[in-house]
Amino acid sequence: VNNLLGVINSKFQLVYSQIPWIKQMGILFKLWAKSNGVISKELMSSYAMILLMLHFLLKKGYVNLIYNARKRTSDTAKYQFKRQKNNT
Repeated sequence: VNNLLGVINSKFQLVYSQIPWIKQMGILFKLWAKSNGVISKELMSSYAMILLMLHFLLKKGYVNLIYNARKRTSDTAKYQFKRQKNNT
């Protein structure tokens, strides 16, 4: 409750899950992790595993950052950005 970072990470995962190959990879990754005992109450959650997978894909350059709208391709997640008004 009242965990802003959790809300941001959930929206982060939602945006990237709109890319079909990332969604499929996430499902396969979760199935693998569950079958090998990596995902459990004692070790890691599936939520944490997906964040790790996305971090890896971003660091290796396999996907673009969602806020980098100028470098979007058809494989980049769509996200609507609201422009902030300049008060000057």
